[in-house]
Amino acid sequence: MKIRSTKVRATSLLAASALLTAGTLATSAFAADPYDATLEKRVEALERELNLMSGDSKGKDVQTYEVPTFMRALGKQVQELTIQGELRFRYQFDNREPEGYLAGTTNPFRKGDPGEIPQSRYRYRLRMALNYKFSDNWFAGIAIQTQAGSDSTHQTYTEGFDNNSIYLHAAYLGWKINDNITLLGGKVLAPFYYNTDTIVDFGDIRPGGLTERFNFDITPQLNIKVNLGQYPFYDNPENGATTLSTLGTAGPNGTTFVRTAGGNRTFLTGPNGSGGRDNDLSWDAVLFYQDVVFTYKPTNKTSIIVAPGFYFYPNNGAVGVTGGGTTTATGTAEPQRGNASANDQSPSGTLENVAAFNDADATRNLFVGLLGGEVNFPIPFIGGQTVNMKLFGDIAYNFAGGARDYKQYALAEDKFIDKSTVVGGFLLGELKKKGDWYITGNYAYVGMGSIDPNLNDPNFGMSRLNQQGFRAAMGYNFYSWLKGEVVYYNTWNLEKNLHNVVDADRGFAGGRALLRNAVGQETTPRLGIADTNAEQILQVQLTASF
Repeated sequence: MKIRSTKVRATSLLAASALLTAGTLATSAFAADPYDATLEKRVEALERELNLMSGDSKGKDVQTYEVPTFMRALGKQVQELTIQGELRFRYQFDNREPEGYLAGTTNPFRKGDPGEIPQSRYRYRLRMALNYKFSDNWFAGIAIQTQAGSDSTHQTYTEGFDNNSIYLHAAYLGWKINDNITLLGGKVLAPFYYNTDTIVDFGDIRPGGLTERFNFDITPQLNIKVNLGQYPFYDNPENGATTLSTLGTAGPNGTTFVRTAGGNRTFLTGPNGSGGRDNDLSWDAVLFYQDVVFTYKPTNKTSIIVAPGFYFYPNNGAVGVTGGGTTTATGTAEPQRGNASANDQSPSGTLENVAAFNDADATRNLFVGLLGGEVNFPIPFIGGQTVNMKLFGDIAYNFAGGARDYKQYALAEDKFIDKSTVVGGFLLGELKKKGDWYITGNYAYVGMGSIDPNLNDPNFGMSRLNQQGFRAAMGYNFYSWLKGEVVYYNTWNLEKNLHNVVDADRGFAGGRALLRNAVGQETTPRLGIADTNAEQILQVQLTASF
């Protein structure tokens, strides 16, 4: 492997930047020069390469296959090779207060009784990536990380100094057809727009499948990007599986389901007995994700971004289903949902995300509309300096949220707020070079049936649904390659007493999650994705990029 001199290359980049800047000043001496997007992109490309060599976080955030490379690999088939890495050390303290359950069940906490679960952990995260360039049009990338879960790559120091595993984080092949169209196949750094990880954790998740990117400069100030993705989420056997048919509809054997006033599912025996075949349990679950990003830059320091999008799982493919399934005798069918539904086929596989919804119904009734945006502009600060201010927001609304609450989570009543997730906040400052800093904060609420709980932030409410609260963080660049950060989350349930808990001593009965066992008795809720009253998380971390 041949490595070119970083010092010489950096000097050349600085000289080129100076020439470009001088050209801009010379032009402005003759006439009022409007913002030149083309020139700005050339300067940004040079800055990205310089940042990459110095380990700057700005270079790290750029799509890796767009970054000019500075290392070469031997072999005729490889023109250039870029090596990137990141090592983080984190101290984390979190404290969770579970929602009260029935007295006498496996959960010791009762309504009105104090109960908290604190834990303190020392963690680390390692990421490394190799980015190959075969020609002007073909490229590839491979990346590894600590931890198997897609939404949390941090490994806890524990188990008597045992060695830890390394997992494949990304592996893709790309074809840049021209300046406007790029196609990618494999696990990739998702190109979709987002401000926080609350709705979809694209900061960690690397979806696998096909990705199409379209990039158009409409005017020197206006750019439009269209991003499309088709990602297999779970592969199921094609031999089918049996389960109870859909609520309120006729099953293939004539089985029908109705909803009682008490919120229970009851089904009527068809000509061939109870139950029936639900063929969508044999279909693969596939995520379709797409967005359009409009970026308007009236000047080189101000910008406005609006990004509508949409994601869904077609055909209601199931998650982790094998075998023949089970049926239940005529009578009350348990509307229980959670890590495994009693009357539906139990998953054979296990999703390893934080607070994962491991259920055959995990991807059903998710037709989520998205709208994100931001405004960036400079503001005066202490000592005559100017710093960048970013105001941002993200909205998600599940158009099938009512059906998801009813069928997947067994909520007896549907509410508008259950179908939506809203995020709003600010970012002051940014990390580019030594001495830079930032302060950020945002408020968010996550409705029960609004988003996919297997794709959301593992830190906000510990990935639980039915949560609202704040995130605050600050960071400082000790060097361009070394930053320190403090992050704090404080969340609490959006709706209290969501589960139907009965406490004879206190005379309490309520909640919309009507969870009962086979004989109609109240039971410990199995909605592990919404079992928290409140959550606090404090993270102190040091990150080195190389």
